[in-house]
Amino acid sequence: MKGQDRTTREVYASEFKSLEKNTFSPQPDFIRELRQTSMNRFTELGFPSTRLEEWKNTPVTSIIKTPYHRSVAQPKKFNPRVLTPYIAKETNRVVLLNGQFSHALSSLDKAPAAVDIKSLSEAIHLFPEKLTPILGQIADYHNHAFVALNTAFMDDGVFIRVPENLVMETPIHLVYIVTPLEKNTLFYPRNLICAGPNSQATVIEHYVSLSKELSGAEQDYFTNSVTEFIVEENASIHHIKLQQESMESKHISTTQILQYAHSSVSTVVITLGGKLTRNDVNVRLNGEGCHCHMNGLVLATGQQHVDNHTFINHAEPNCTSRELYKGIHAGRSHGVFNGRIVVRRDAQKTETKQTNKNLLLSKNAIVNSNPQLEINADNVKCTHGSTTGQLDEESIFYLRSRGIDPKTAHFLMINGFASEIIEEIQVEPIRDYLFHLLSDWLSDILKETTD
Repeated sequence: MKGQDRTTREVYASEFKSLEKNTFSPQPDFIRELRQTSMNRFTELGFPSTRLEEWKNTPVTSIIKTPYHRSVAQPKKFNPRVLTPYIAKETNRVVLLNGQFSHALSSLDKAPAAVDIKSLSEAIHLFPEKLTPILGQIADYHNHAFVALNTAFMDDGVFIRVPENLVMETPIHLVYIVTPLEKNTLFYPRNLICAGPNSQATVIEHYVSLSKELSGAEQDYFTNSVTEFIVEENASIHHIKLQQESMESKHISTTQILQYAHSSVSTVVITLGGKLTRNDVNVRLNGEGCHCHMNGLVLATGQQHVDNHTFINHAEPNCTSRELYKGIHAGRSHGVFNGRIVVRRDAQKTETKQTNKNLLLSKNAIVNSNPQLEINADNVKCTHGSTTGQLDEESIFYLRSRGIDPKTAHFLMINGFASEIIEEIQVEPIRDYLFHLLSDWLSDILKETTD
């Protein structure tokens, strides 16, 4: 595999040179330098292997063996009505179609004029001075190969800046739509979201594939996304990420969050699609009095592989964090949870709780769970735990004794297990949409197991 890794790296390096010459130019100097430094670093790092502790349960062989290529191809014909099921009402809608910001499909009329919501490529050229100090400075491309690759090739995405003291009543819904494509297509979405002091906002990242709906077949492609959040003093961010891509696709994402004093962040990561998915959510509590609340839900079946890696860095005192990730695994699916919480020496009076719960609906499903606590302070309250198992037979028997048939009893138990995460979502249309998806998913799974 070393030889294949080297060959694939050479393919990316060659494509980068071509894009630098023919596509990326003209570009500000800081972007050119950032791209080149990141490409050099990716070439040095190579793809992560299972010999690395962080990747020991998630091989990326399928990505290495398939040299994917950046594409900005747009569909020749596209009916906006096909988006209707995926667009939340009463939101500021931003649509990226096959990786490109679409002004025609977006609608920002509910956003206050003081809020910047721009295509990242536009923002780079319109006000580079706003991006120079922060773009590429939050997510670590020096030590993470996929972040380096995204930074080198970063395509389009969204730049959001909520100014000081502004409370956004209407959520921002970022919808990444993929239509039927040529083979081996790769997308590099890059988002930069800044919440000014005392501001509030809700941001939804929604990744959707229309390949089966429009062509009748699931499609293999690769999404390598990076989203950076800067949450300033007393600001509040509610972040929802929904991955609903093709069941043949690969999805590697990094969400990097930097919090300042007395800020609050809640994240919910929902994964349904993808043959191979890796979600990295990293938070640094960089000021006193911060609060972070992280939730996640995996619905996996077939041969899906879903890896959730989280890292909460308690760097300052008097901060709190709560984390609850749940997985429901059917078929031959493989789940990975690696949750790391570090309490630094000066982070006294830290309170943190981490929980991972997994439900196995099949004897062939596997979950590797590894919650971690590293405590370097002495005045803290820290707990963590993990459980993996099947449905409680006594609870099933209780429901059966009340006249409920086996399929409905299983449905109620599993639905209750997942609902705890979905109910954390504060945007009602998205919450209702997810309950509908959960119901459909469970119906399909239980039909397979009872037929």
